[in-house]
Amino acid sequence: MYYPGDRIWQNRGRNFCSTSSPQSISRNFFTKSVDQNNVNKQHTYNTVIDDKTGPTYEDPDSLYERNNIIGTDITNSQILPPIIQSPSPPPVPPANIESLQRLKRSMLNSSSLNQEMNEKGILIKDKEIKSETILSNYEKINFDEKDENIKIKYNVFISGSELLSFLNIKKKICIFEVSSDRVDWSKNDFRKEHIESAKLLYYGNLSHVGVPVHPLQFQRYIRGLGVDEDCYVILYDKGEIVWSTYAFWIFKLYGHEKVSILDGGMIEWKKLQEVSNKYHTESGISNFLQKLGNFKSKWNSDYIMTFDDLLANFDRKEYDIVDAQKSDLILGHIRTAQNIPIEDVYEWSSDKWRNITQLDEVFKKTGLLPSRPIAVYCSNSLRASLIWVALQRMNYTASIYFGSWPEWLIRAPDYLKIIPKTKTRK
Repeated sequence: MYYPGDRIWQNRGRNFCSTSSPQSISRNFFTKSVDQNNVNKQHTYNTVIDDKTGPTYEDPDSLYERNNIIGTDITNSQILPPIIQSPSPPPVPPANIESLQRLKRSMLNSSSLNQEMNEKGILIKDKEIKSETILSNYEKINFDEKDENIKIKYNVFISGSELLSFLNIKKKICIFEVSSDRVDWSKNDFRKEHIESAKLLYYGNLSHVGVPVHPLQFQRYIRGLGVDEDCYVILYDKGEIVWSTYAFWIFKLYGHEKVSILDGGMIEWKKLQEVSNKYHTESGISNFLQKLGNFKSKWNSDYIMTFDDLLANFDRKEYDIVDAQKSDLILGHIRTAQNIPIEDVYEWSSDKWRNITQLDEVFKKTGLLPSRPIAVYCSNSLRASLIWVALQRMNYTASIYFGSWPEWLIRAPDYLKIIPKTKTRK
């Protein structure tokens, strides 16, 4: 490294000047630019002094100019021939529906395999899966022209063949078998047999005697099961149906709209397993969790109703009230409530929901209208969740009064309670 020969040190008021000749490693690396007459007037130590007017000064900015590299040789200043760049290709025309349809037809015509493609563009190889419409019942897409976003509405129910197709195409799905309030029995039954890759979802971690758990408690529990924001949750139980409908309501209540109930549950899955060996089940505990999920709870007040909300309704008259208790077990009900037992919407003998025509007849017979919101209750929200799911299927606006009849019996005024007279013994 070059050190100027006129270095100056200041020590206790005395100036010492070194007059040794400069030393350099390379030729013309630096040039002295210090006036020897003013050397005693300087009181600063300058390691390197640049002379921008000198013959060897190089501007750093010139190293980044492409003109010095493309047209001129820096070493001998000879003019090089300019580089001729090839013209850029024309822009690709934007894709539209017609072009995508032509591409789809060309793919089908050129395919040598016995494959077919449905309206969503999914290649189908299995004739058994092909017989079902894969995505028609999975999602309904509505386009909002204002914000150009796609809003997807997930159906309440999903069939076993649809679930199998999603598993085959590696769709991000989280399958849960919802336990009953009998914890030990549910745990042992799950270990005996469950749908492949399913995890056990404990009812006790969703509710405290019909009252939903805190949103943050639910968030922590669901994250521990590996559920992400974009995970499509599939729920089923072992035939009692009210456990999966209650879990469905809880997921909706806490802001996870990507959730459906397996139509027929485990019973229907076992029937499909007798026809095809592709409907897999397994035993033992669920697989080890790889990582925690990123699910975030978001309170949705459209699906729940409190005591104060229902009490204020007798002045506002905004909601119709439905009692989901069994008719022969009712010990009382809220005034103006209409009784719809779960047997009217679910066929227990065949383990199937009643069809749309039958549900429409039941609701209209009770006096319900799709234009008016509905409040559903029972004794612990389990039966109410089943009626609520049926109303969701028919596109009714409904919410669950989670305090149910026990809270109303204690807190409501007497004129808003209908209590049947007990028969006295003779």
